[in-house]
Amino acid sequence: MVLDDRFAKTARLIQIYLRLAGKPGGYTTHELAEQLSRSQRTIQRDIVDLTLLFPDVLQEGSHFLLDRSKQLAPMRFTIEEGRALYVALRAAARFADRADPALGTAASRIARALPADVGGAIERSLDLLFQQRREDHHYVQVLDTVTTAWVNRRVLRLQYQSPHAPLPKEVIYEPYWIEPLPQYQLYLVGQSRTHRAIRTLKVDRIVQAELTPETFRVPPDFDVHALLRSAWGIMYAEGQSYHVVLRFSPRVAYRVHESLWHPSQRLTDQQDGGVILEIDVSNTTELGPWVRSWGPDVEVLAPDEFRAEIAADLARALTRYDAAPVS
Repeated sequence: MVLDDRFAKTARLIQIYLRLAGKPGGYTTHELAEQLSRSQRTIQRDIVDLTLLFPDVLQEGSHFLLDRSKQLAPMRFTIEEGRALYVALRAAARFADRADPALGTAASRIARALPADVGGAIERSLDLLFQQRREDHHYVQVLDTVTTAWVNRRVLRLQYQSPHAPLPKEVIYEPYWIEPLPQYQLYLVGQSRTHRAIRTLKVDRIVQAELTPETFRVPPDFDVHALLRSAWGIMYAEGQSYHVVLRFSPRVAYRVHESLWHPSQRLTDQQDGGVILEIDVSNTTELGPWVRSWGPDVEVLAPDEFRAEIAADLARALTRYDAAPVS
């Protein structure tokens, strides 16, 4: 009977925590008592126990709620979900050029939940990866501040260094979204009050980040997927579209077929074994380096201006090989 009571109480504490996790404004003990069909006094005692177990349970006036600035609700994963999380974290850790402690601790939690021989190998491998990454405490501090602002809908005051500007500029910013790109490049997508428009900002270029007391709401019509659907990476231009046609040689056709390069892509096999890739993008700036990475195995068929740009780049590269290298 005592054991049954303990199980009942444990289940009730979990129910209370999950309810608090599901409602940012929290609940009063009276509201929880009604929902769980218990006396208010019982719920009050439960809340005391809950605060001892979970330090993120706070009281604001008569309401109890979770401190969402640092903690997430407890989660359980299947082995397959754990594998998916490990692969994502491993990829992020492998391609990051700076050490992000949160990547390390998150991956370690996944590793420790797996069988000892598997988890131990993962932890040793991750330790080696992080030893090879440079530490940048300033970057981590900026990233933590940005993350807090994103999760808690707080307005940011930023000092942002644009690539071609001589000095950083102050930007008042509402971070709606964090978008990762290859090589673990992180970008913010949100409303710049300074520019009075949606802007994407590279986290690496934030010199200083400060939380302001102001909060914001993400507009209901904001759709990051629609915004970036026509982008090759993170750069987009509303109302602008380029139909890009690329012909790949038979030597690399199999590789082109292996991946989804862009949501709009269409592939057409050629009689010689090559393949034509067609995509629609709103900006070709980020596409250029990818095209050039295929060297002589790709030809730009359209648009004409993009073909001319790539041809000029290759011609300039060729001139570097006309003379003997200078040591």
